[in-house]
Amino acid sequence: MTKKKQIIYRPDEQVFEIDGKKFKPKKVKTKKVEGVEHIDYEVWEEIDEKEYEKHLEIIKKAIIDKIPKERIVDEILKKYSTSALKTMAKQIKEKKAKVSRHDGCLGIKIDGGKHNSSYIEFFG
Repeated sequence: MTKKKQIIYRPDEQVFEIDGKKFKPKKVKTKKVEGVEHIDYEVWEEIDEKEYEKHLEIIKKAIIDKIPKERIVDEILKKYSTSALKTMAKQIKEKKAKVSRHDGCLGIKIDGGKHNSSYIEFFG
């Protein structure tokens, strides 16, 4: 009996992964049905990992020093309510919470102990 293929969708990268190979959308073909635009089909193409990594390095080198860390953190914290920011500040200041990097979804975990933790998501 042959093993069924598994297709994995990685929403953070917007790619499908099949047998360890990643695929990205190349084009979307649409058609009009009774005057309304509908997706007819999508064409996906395999990602050349080496070329992809090369492009990332070029971009990273060009922008890495252009935005200071403080500005990035300011922009990230803007999406939180004043009450959420107050809670996080209290956890850090009064509870001596441990602040650590979280690599899964790239963020910062503020661990104030049982039932007293927060998470700052960088991108989402």
